[in-house]
Amino acid sequence: MTVFKVSCDGASNYLYDSQSLEGFKECFLNPDVLCGDFDSIRDCVKDYFQRKNCIVKSLDDQNDTDFTKGTLFGIQCCHEKNIQYDLIVAYPAIGGRSDHTFSSINTLYLVDDKKTLYIMSDTDIMCLLKPGKNLIKKHSDHQKAMCGLIPIGCPISHVTSTGLKYNINDACLSFGGLVSTSNSLDEENEYVMVITSHKLLFTVTHKKD
Repeated sequence: MTVFKVSCDGASNYLYDSQSLEGFKECFLNPDVLCGDFDSIRDCVKDYFQRKNCIVKSLDDQNDTDFTKGTLFGIQCCHEKNIQYDLIVAYPAIGGRSDHTFSSINTLYLVDDKKTLYIMSDTDIMCLLKPGKNLIKKHSDHQKAMCGLIPIGCPISHVTSTGLKYNINDACLSFGGLVSTSNSLDEENEYVMVITSHKLLFTVTHKKD
């Protein structure tokens, strides 16, 4: 399995500092690309990863966050290097500052037509469901996990679900109206199915370990 790793600016400090933690392999912690506007990374960290043959790319555009720029640049690198991949996983991309979380959710919409992006924290996973039928296979750790169907960007005129504790039957989801939060996965079902008329944010909790 090929894993192409992109580290964004100040997050590289954490990768560098984690080199000394027991159980971490150096080869896993070394990113393939280090990018951002470099206002947070320590100079010694940038020099260290550069010596490890990491691609170091300055992305100065201030209209997007380092996470958004890094994600799009990583996709571009994979295309140029003909690296095939099935999905994109970003960690930690949610939690902490609320404005950063909203920006990470916006990034889901920016890359949605390219590949599926999962953004994660220690406790949550988010992804964007596409218009039409979406079939989600539950992991064994998610038998009774809390979840939500969140209408970001516009009202979702038609949503139907199966496999949830509180299913939705051809309802409209919108802020100021119905929003499916504090829902949970039905432990009797192996799959969750969501049929949606528009792109819809799906959130689910997971075990911290």
